[in-house]
Amino acid sequence: MGHYNGNIKNKIQYKFFTLLLLLIMNNNVDINSINEQRQLRRILAVCRVLDLDHKFLGFTLDLNRSGIKIIVDKNFPSGDEFKIILSPVKEDEEISPDIVVKVEQKWRTSTNEEFDQIGGVIIEVDSPEYIEELIDYCDRRAKERYQLDWQ
Repeated sequence: MGHYNGNIKNKIQYKFFTLLLLLIMNNNVDINSINEQRQLRRILAVCRVLDLDHKFLGFTLDLNRSGIKIIVDKNFPSGDEFKIILSPVKEDEEISPDIVVKVEQKWRTSTNEEFDQIGGVIIEVDSPEYIEELIDYCDRRAKERYQLDWQ
């Protein structure tokens, strides 16, 4: 079993580095900017992703002050930029209202035959104070719920 998991890990690492190399070669990407972006800690954040008509599209996977990763149906339109609504899952405490964000898509990959993951940079927020509140809330809940101890 351990050997099997090691092979999967090696394949994933190989694919990641191959993709990174292709991005650098094709887009003249500055490797220092990639390293800076990766140093930002991503926050486990599960919010509903809605279109501007409040139709359900998918969920966020993680979020930070500059970026987002979402999982959406394959029918989600491709494009360089898009606007979505982040609708926090309301649980035991009142948190921020729905937040409209504009995202510049950086990558898109197939998760399975039904869903794609999309990663992007948040380039506009309708309520900056609410997104800060949402990130802090998601960070606190992830630490409590999953007993995570990161800085």
